[in-house]
Amino acid sequence: MLSRPTTAQILEDCRSELSEVVAPALSDEAAAVSLAMLDEVLRNCAVRASHEIAWMMEEIDSMTAYAADSLTHMPSKL
Repeated sequence: MLSRPTTAQILEDCRSELSEVVAPALSDEAAAVSLAMLDEVLRNCAVRASHEIAWMMEEIDSMTAYAADSLTHMPSKL
């Protein structure tokens, strides 16, 4: 057990619990399809969460560059 799991790890643990505990107990085909769809959403969220810090860092760099560029084009009387 991790003391400080990442969001991606938490989501993957939820997926594991659903596939190992809930899925075997389902007999209704419609419920199984819903569970499969939920698993796909959780998988996509886990992948996205694992990349979000890097994406935020890239956005910080681009926003800082934009702000610096904007300052050079502002009238000096503001």
